[in-house]
Amino acid sequence: MEISASYSVYKYFSMRHENINFDLKIYNQKLPESQSTKYLGVYMENKLSWKNLVESTINKVNQRLGLIKRLAGAAWRSTQETMNITYKTYIKPVMKYGNEVLITASGSTLKALEITQNNALKLITGGVKTITILALQLYTGHLPITWEIKQQAAVSMTKMKDLTQTT
Repeated sequence: MEISASYSVYKYFSMRHENINFDLKIYNQKLPESQSTKYLGVYMENKLSWKNLVESTINKVNQRLGLIKRLAGAAWRSTQETMNITYKTYIKPVMKYGNEVLITASGSTLKALEITQNNALKLITGGVKTITILALQLYTGHLPITWEIKQQAAVSMTKMKDLTQTT
């Protein structure tokens, strides 16, 4: 296997405030630094703040929410149950994909996901803006997305722990 310097970049991860400049070369050709890296659909930036991941997730979810809007419209008049199932099977997996890493994200970063989920639940129920989020969650049977992310991370960590103990 031969490494192509023209297609290669490097990425470092650090919690330091100042940037570290590396001089990495392949075949005497300097490699450029990547500001954000996408690996298996998960965006990673060097400070691991996960803002790019959350932004891309919200963009994908907002595109898919168009389907819920069409289902809720006058032409289709779908039931809340149909819209809830559509949300659960078509939109929620996008919100939860690769989000085990978000266990380390700040509350303000995760708040954007909560707002997106709350908007979806309002569409499903036809709820007015003044209805409480807790009422929407109870009515539709959905936990807050940050709780589900923490739950998913705990399950993943338990599986990893079990795998390491059996080997």
